[in-house]
Amino acid sequence: MSLTNNKTSQEESPINTNIEQENLEDLQEICEPETNETGTAKEQVQIIKLEKELAEEKDKTIRALAEIENTKRRLQKDLENAHKFAVENLVKDLVSVLDSFDGAKQSIPEENKAYLQGILMIEDSFIQVLSKHGVEVIHPNKGEEFEPEKHQAMTMQENVELSPNQIIEVFQRGFSIKRRLIRPAMVIVSS
Repeated sequence: MSLTNNKTSQEESPINTNIEQENLEDLQEICEPETNETGTAKEQVQIIKLEKELAEEKDKTIRALAEIENTKRRLQKDLENAHKFAVENLVKDLVSVLDSFDGAKQSIPEENKAYLQGILMIEDSFIQVLSKHGVEVIHPNKGEEFEPEKHQAMTMQENVELSPNQIIEVFQRGFSIKRRLIRPAMVIVSS
């Protein structure tokens, strides 16, 4: 082979032939440290090409395995969350039942206050069952600090007994499930 395009093979100098021979030997050393004397440069180039393709395929395989692992982790997390919060919709529906208990307690006439004990017992039992499944009742006491993560201020009123941003009264209890808010407690806050 000639390094220049415009010279014929008769005009090749021994220097050009030596340079080409050195390049071929360098290529063989790169491809295979112990060069097989029967191997040709064409075979060596083919080996380099195949090794490059093999390296690319290994890289693709490693990336695909990493993607599979990431997908498995995401699916596992989604499955754990589905189990953890499976009762969330049920609890949202049951909250209205607990609100009915509050209405029932307030509507009992003075002469039938003995029934109030029965209602309170049923309500406590109901809340205990919910708490077994991670449901917490958010019912702040008067004077507690207002927490926007748990409470919703219905209105603000001046109150000489309490500092600003403290709860004066609770309109409606709030609920959370495994620290995830389902409904905030509705409160009046001091200004």
